[in-house]
Amino acid sequence: QGIYGEITPAQQRATQHIFDNGQHLLNLINDILDLARIGAGQVDLKLGPVLVDDVCVEAIDLIGPMMKAKSQRFSYTRAAGALIIEADVLRLRQILINLLSNAVKFTPEGGELGLEVASEIASGVVRFIVWDRGIGIAPAQQALLFQPFVQLDNRLAREQAGTGLGLALVRQLITLHGGSIELRSAPGQGSTFTVSLPQRTRSATSELLAAWPSPEPAASPASAERALILMAEDDLSVATLMLDYLGAQGYRTAHVSHGDEVLPKIRSLRPQLALIDIQLPGMSGLEIIARLRAELSPSLARTPIIAVTALAMAGDRERCLAAGADDYLSKPVRLDDLSTLVSRTLATRRISS
Repeated sequence: QGIYGEITPAQQRATQHIFDNGQHLLNLINDILDLARIGAGQVDLKLGPVLVDDVCVEAIDLIGPMMKAKSQRFSYTRAAGALIIEADVLRLRQILINLLSNAVKFTPEGGELGLEVASEIASGVVRFIVWDRGIGIAPAQQALLFQPFVQLDNRLAREQAGTGLGLALVRQLITLHGGSIELRSAPGQGSTFTVSLPQRTRSATSELLAAWPSPEPAASPASAERALILMAEDDLSVATLMLDYLGAQGYRTAHVSHGDEVLPKIRSLRPQLALIDIQLPGMSGLEIIARLRAELSPSLARTPIIAVTALAMAGDRERCLAAGADDYLSKPVRLDDLSTLVSRTLATRRISS
């Protein structure tokens, strides 16, 4: 993002290739870990009220750059009213992202795809329908599609850097929710994946809607007001990049690299926000967060904290939040995500203080 000066278009393309390949490897590792954990019965869904439209919009926004790069046309048909279901919001978003990214990958440039959401009160289900006008899938291959490490035998499939794990993981996550997935497809006519999840009764939905929290406004970069941010990170290259970026955003920064230094530094500097890596040498990030929240001084105990980790495994975010973190960021850190999260966390604490 121009922190260290301008780069040539060729350098930009090379840098993007490096990032894309690293992201692909991270996704592969996460998918393998998720499948292994589900197979071992080690995945517990964090069920709660989920506003369906919000999750759909988040998934669409994440896939947006992929569609834009291929000049594809997208259609989103919302369900009528404020539809709420009981689900694991992170896993539901994961399901939709996998299905939408698949549709993008196997739809040619300039093609069409879309997402439709429908509530069927009589049958008590909510249906998420992801469709595309892409290459379609032969009947003989459809039976193999939800098996791990299976990829389609066609030109577009070979051009994509897929793992063959996405749809297998999708089906497992849907099954954990008590739902089902169906496929209708024909070569040259596109594909339609229909996910059916159980819906809460109307009375329960009303209760959940009444309890739904109001959205909190995010702060703009201009409202940073030179806030001091302490970063606890033992990887110097990661720390340097993030500190330089935050400095360019107008924040003041400080840095420690050992877990035992964090609490004394927070007590002396009184930062407005702490970014704490979970796997620090010495005292772990989770222990630091728990001890800080137990501080006798209310102002110290309320220090905003964003946990940072390279583990990126299911349940990490919940463990960090349970320890007392305000939010969670996984490596490799995208700088725009860092900026948004820092701004939002600072704004939220200003509102609550």
